[in-house]
Amino acid sequence: MSYEIVFKGGLPEDCTCPLCEQALRAPVITQCGHSFCKECIDLSANGPTTCPVCQTEIPPDSLTPDKQKQLQAITANEMYGAQMIWRIDNMKQKMNEARSGTQPIIHSDPFVSGRYGYKFIASACLFGDGQNRGKYIAVYVTLVRGKYDALLQWPFDLTVCITMLDQNPNWEKRCDISYRVDARKITEKSEFLERPSVDRNGWFGAQTFCRLAIMDSFIRFGPFGDWVQSLISSFRGSIKPDPIDCLPMTSKPKLIRRKLTDH
Repeated sequence: MSYEIVFKGGLPEDCTCPLCEQALRAPVITQCGHSFCKECIDLSANGPTTCPVCQTEIPPDSLTPDKQKQLQAITANEMYGAQMIWRIDNMKQKMNEARSGTQPIIHSDPFVSGRYGYKFIASACLFGDGQNRGKYIAVYVTLVRGKYDALLQWPFDLTVCITMLDQNPNWEKRCDISYRVDARKITEKSEFLERPSVDRNGWFGAQTFCRLAIMDSFIRFGPFGDWVQSLISSFRGSIKPDPIDCLPMTSKPKLIRRKLTDH
């Protein structure tokens, strides 16, 4: 099963696959001592081949699991972690407030893409937004002024991933909902990706992130109330969206850009 490893301070070089330039996944090591993702080196192999780093010949069936690199990647993930987990408490109450129009939009605390990275705020319309009000939950992110903006590359060119975490106690039945926005693939006018000249830019994200009809399955209950958890991460480079084939009633989210105002 594929997964994404995210690092706050940038991907450690010794945990990077030379072929895909991402975190090592199921790493294997060659006889010449170089490590690659098993999938990457398998895809590039047609019988005997050469090491992409030093051009030494790689005999068939000579690749062995690199347990040391696997441990390093896991350890680095635990050290740096994903960018932000947004726990939305009192979910039922907040959904009722969104339904009545008392508070149609809620906002996360600010978070960053790295120690000296881009600064964001996430927002959610728990009863929907625009023409999809009452049908879908909408989730957006926006770039806000950050301390290190002058040091960063503009326009913003990372991939942002928004995931609603399925907290079903039965691990095998969990099915997260994810949506990814690759900023480099946005061809429309994109002032919202430029360096913020005011406190925050316009919002971008998914207006049809999740059907309200399936929202209850993501709400957990405990002695201190109910909650939902979302994982919001940023990645360097381009990632293809994953199909949500395990949730047939949820249509593929549509990338939109909206200027939202608090009510």
